[in-house]
Amino acid sequence: MLMDATAAMLMRPDGHPSRYGHLPNQKVQLYNDCIHWCLPGPIDIWNDMLFQMLLV
Repeated sequence: MLMDATAAMLMRPDGHPSRYGHLPNQKVQLYNDCIHWCLPGPIDIWNDMLFQMLLV
């Protein structure tokens, strides 16, 4: 079983909080955001997707 969460996370503005979440030509202030992955949001969606896959 393989769960590809890349497309779902790219649709969320908080899905990739690092430099990978911005287009290369955008001028944005970049910083390391380690705590971001501990907050509710993108990771919770992975759990929901996995749960739905197990139900099917």
